[in-house]
Amino acid sequence: MKRIVASLVAAAALLSTAQAKSYPAYGNDSYKALNDAQLQESLPGNFYLGLGYSYMQASIDVHPAFFGNRIDMDATGHNIDLVAGYDFNRWFALEARFTTTVSDIDFDYDSAIYEESSSWGGDMSNYGLYFKPKYEVENVGIYALLGYGHVRMDIDNVGDMSSNEWQWGLGISFDAGDSIVDGTRTRFFLDYMRYYDDEAFSQIDYTIDSINVGITFAF
Repeated sequence: MKRIVASLVAAAALLSTAQAKSYPAYGNDSYKALNDAQLQESLPGNFYLGLGYSYMQASIDVHPAFFGNRIDMDATGHNIDLVAGYDFNRWFALEARFTTTVSDIDFDYDSAIYEESSSWGGDMSNYGLYFKPKYEVENVGIYALLGYGHVRMDIDNVGDMSSNEWQWGLGISFDAGDSIVDGTRTRFFLDYMRYYDDEAFSQIDYTIDSINVGITFAF
């Protein structure tokens, strides 16, 4: 009799264990839904901040009527980027960026009235807000930046050009995992941005873009 009771108790324990580990195939209580919820809880928040370096370039074509002679010029600047964003999900994010030069602009001239040794001061900056569609596979992601920004370029002897423009970009990112900053997650990025492609002052054609590299921290 004792053996029968012991066998029944053991069978009941096994049955209760099996029932405790069973899950419905679909719904909020399914194994996949519970697993995804646990994974989401273990990840950092949706907000992220970042810092980067930007190599900003402006191609400038000045019509002869402006100075009496044609000027073709490339202006390049070393910029610092500040990034802030919010991930709505794995497909979409909203991101704001601010970039500004941290040193004098370098110039490359093709002109009959200015020599290569001519020294002009100036600066370039941009701030904008972008919709960010993205696609991620494991630790690597690709994304686009589509939005609106204010770009400004001030060059001695040429003038101050500023404009509100539709802007776009393309990039790739790499998730490096847990960050050295406790409670955050690190992601590196590399992208290209087009800030401006139009005419200013009715006599100067500008094209302004940049290559950017940096790091973000999700928290």
